[in-house]
Amino acid sequence: MIHPTSQNLGPYRPEALAHSSGHTAPTKRIESAGVESLSTAHADSLQRALESSPEIRPEMVELGQALAIDPNYPPRHIIDQLAKMFTNASDPSELA
Repeated sequence: MIHPTSQNLGPYRPEALAHSSGHTAPTKRIESAGVESLSTAHADSLQRALESSPEIRPEMVELGQALAIDPNYPPRHIIDQLAKMFTNASDPSELA
């Protein structure tokens, strides 16, 4: 189990989720003998929502096809930024 180093969980705090979605987050924290656990009581509803989502979104397929034939996509400045990021990145093998 990964123990939190801070009690501030940022945007994932239940009260923060309540503000963004209009209702309180359905999580329950159980503490005993210094060990925390999280209730997954609502995992089934999340799974049902995922299963009810369409697997293929026609509007996204159409957008992808349009971008694939666009000679100006991605824009040149994005390619240049990515190239700089790749060339300036440190080699993980050199850190060891």
